[in-house]
Amino acid sequence: MRKLFFYIMMWVPTFVGITKLSYAEGGYYLGLGAGYASMTNIPQNSFSFNNGSFASQNVGSFATAIYAGYDFNRIVGLQIDYNVAYNGWASGFIENQQLLDGAILVHLPFSIIADSLSGFSLYAKGGIGYSYYSFGQVSPTCTTCVFPPNDTSSAVPVYGLGAEYAFKDFIALRAEWSHSGNVTAANVGNNQLLLDSNMYFLSILYRF
Repeated sequence: MRKLFFYIMMWVPTFVGITKLSYAEGGYYLGLGAGYASMTNIPQNSFSFNNGSFASQNVGSFATAIYAGYDFNRIVGLQIDYNVAYNGWASGFIENQQLLDGAILVHLPFSIIADSLSGFSLYAKGGIGYSYYSFGQVSPTCTTCVFPPNDTSSAVPVYGLGAEYAFKDFIALRAEWSHSGNVTAANVGNNQLLLDSNMYFLSILYRF
């Protein structure tokens, strides 16, 4: 019992300090970013790509991001993202993705470790989004080749990790990885593809 009391007395000042830090900053922000998207295409029901492969195929493309959020404090915030991946070339078609999601962000500010690191933080995000894929120049070369529809969409889980550095009170840089979950592309009565994506961004944000 004494030991428990001792630990409580040791941790109370630390908790109070973190709480003060966590409420020291907050408010709205807006960010813009660019990077790379890797869209994974997994053939279904014994379909193959035009090159004869039945294995999953990662389609890379340029991607952009715009996001807005609100930090309740230095630990917890909410964020809405709109990400777009442009014209990734797969074997037999071109693929695009649009992702609109809302997520909770939980930050680990390095200022709780040392004041000299007050500009740095790591964060994790998790939420739900709406993922929309579109396909163009579809040209299957065999009867069992993947033949995706014009488009497909679904609600998906979204999660990711990132790092942030604030070099001004109102401007910060971010590096982020974000994953969006599975979407099924069906056509002519058959599931053709199972899709998911990973996006990697560098962005700049402005705090109001």
